Amino acid sequence: ANRFEAYPGYAGSLVVEGTVNVSGATFGIQTVSFSLNGLDAQCGSANHSQPNACGIHVHRGSSCDDAQGHFWDNATVSDPWSLGPTYSGAGGEALAVATGLDLKDLGGKVIVVHD
Repeated sequence: ANRFEAYPGYAGSLVVEGTVNVSGATFGIQTVSFSLNGLDAQCGSANHSQPNACGIHVHRGSSCDDAQGHFWDNATVSDPWSLGPTYSGAGGEALAVATGLDLKDLGGKVIVVHD
């Protein structure tokens, strides 16, 4: 993903720019790599136990207007997006996520960058 827009109802001042890439490490596990600007500077310096805080997640929908919930195979794994992956505020990282899905299943899905 390299085009970002505000999530419906978001009233904050952050404007995210950059790229997010999801690649396949092995079946059921993907690597989310990103190089982003405009992230929440408090991420990485505060305790973020709130679900979704500072997260980069793949959602079920195919547009921000209809993002729906987190996307994973709930028959084989619990929600891997609930407390991760998270960014530290630096904006360039790569994180493994066990979705239980094949990489091709994630094609065309929405990537949400939370503050």
